[in-house]
Amino acid sequence: MKQFLQCATFFAARAKSLKSLPMLLAVLVCYLFLGAGAASAAVYQVGVGKPYTTIASLPALNPGDVVEIYPGTYNEVRKWTTSGTAGNPITIRGMGSPRPLIDANKKNISGSNGNPRAIWQIEGSYYVIENLEFINGRNGNNGAGIRLLSASSHTIRNCKITYCDMGMMSDNNTDLLVDRCEIAFNGTRKYNGFSHNFYLNGNKATVQFCYIHDALYGQNFKTRGHYTELLYNYIADSNEGEVGPVDGTDTTTPNSNMVMIGNLVISKPNRTGNTSKFIDFGADSGGVHNGTLYLVNNTLIAGSSAIAFLSASATDARIVAENNVFYGSNTIASAATAARISGDTNWIPASAVVPSGFSNSLSGADPGFVNAAQRNYHLTSAAACRNVGLNAPVYYDGSGVLHSAVPLFEYVEHLNSVARASDGSLDIGAFEYGTVAANQPPVVTAGPDQIASLRSPAVLQGEVTDDGLPEPSALTVAWSVISGPGTGSFLSPNTPTTMATFSAKGTYLLRLMASDGELSSFAEVTVKVKRK
Repeated sequence: MKQFLQCATFFAARAKSLKSLPMLLAVLVCYLFLGAGAASAAVYQVGVGKPYTTIASLPALNPGDVVEIYPGTYNEVRKWTTSGTAGNPITIRGMGSPRPLIDANKKNISGSNGNPRAIWQIEGSYYVIENLEFINGRNGNNGAGIRLLSASSHTIRNCKITYCDMGMMSDNNTDLLVDRCEIAFNGTRKYNGFSHNFYLNGNKATVQFCYIHDALYGQNFKTRGHYTELLYNYIADSNEGEVGPVDGTDTTTPNSNMVMIGNLVISKPNRTGNTSKFIDFGADSGGVHNGTLYLVNNTLIAGSSAIAFLSASATDARIVAENNVFYGSNTIASAATAARISGDTNWIPASAVVPSGFSNSLSGADPGFVNAAQRNYHLTSAAACRNVGLNAPVYYDGSGVLHSAVPLFEYVEHLNSVARASDGSLDIGAFEYGTVAANQPPVVTAGPDQIASLRSPAVLQGEVTDDGLPEPSALTVAWSVISGPGTGSFLSPNTPTTMATFSAKGTYLLRLMASDGELSSFAEVTVKVKRK
């Protein structure tokens, strides 16, 4: 429209010199000419019975284009090379439930000869990717689920990445948002200790309301980026370390900071990799990390007494810890870096060594969890952590700008959130006593893995429980085949316990999905089908 008005003004000012052409026609010609140069956004549909049956068959995308991928399994990988804009990003989203599955099994993601090094490799700028699953991105080293190469803004929302060498990687990004994603079970024995659920570089990344767990041969979250925000996540059960913001080319400039607010971070008791690493803000390659980690209102749980919760392993790195619960280990700060770690109003075990930079610490045998054995780290009414926190914590971002660090939300298992209650006195930790419980998704188990044959069905022993919210609850369940060499059918597809038969031998991945009418969740089971 702006170009149209400019064109009209141009011709109006020169109307007397255009006697051979009516001015209206001239303006119209100008408008059509300009409009022809600007491609309108398009919507592309991918799936069975849709205009595009494969993701690979899509044409090159333009700013504002939307790709809608319908449920199914897509055994393909792709580079995305065209760019959106800040105002008109390229959006690629999964439609419906279950989420479409992008399965890279036996696909080439070597990174050589034109192949990507990820299931999806984003080389263009300004992408929004949502409601999709990625699995089996492997090249034996760093094959990723999603790899971001361009230095621009991207949003990854409501996605799941599992069983890749690396979960999500970025070589460079200006502003990355990862929202309500599950990144889990990524890693490879061939790259033991160096394959992670997250491995980021770049200027800024915000990761919020995510479920990041079970890094098989590395850390749950590793970044060499300039500035990172971890907000209200559930991070648990890595084999090497839970959070590792360390040195890189982007951490040499001032304010290479990180802020962690409202996270639940848990280490498992039986690591076979690094047994002590938990949060390491600093350096793992002898470089510079010119910044501070602001650790505010987190609940930090050690599964082993060998855990050292905090390490500031670069000489120019600092950690400031306020309103946190440290539980399960007596080592709050590594001895070699304790001088660079300070804190105020944290709960620590009575038997722990209090770092010299800590003040106003609370201690005891039990912070007042509802049920630590079942990983319910909400507070009881009598908890020692109630109403004793600092009420106005702050942090500095990657530009040196001061912000409030008062927690506004709480993580709800899994991939949900609820507004944190506020009575004017902060509790210590990730959870505030009195927060109104939000509707939680159904709890689903698919039962043990099965061995069946073409002649005898698999007996599926699923189980679904729900909290009864919203009222009235409309709980539904459904079995489906996610992948396999043939088709599968269910005797009673809408009951947790049923039998399944298959058309061909091989390994099948089955999913039990449950929905309460508002939220949904699922679990999966593997069935190996023999000929006899």
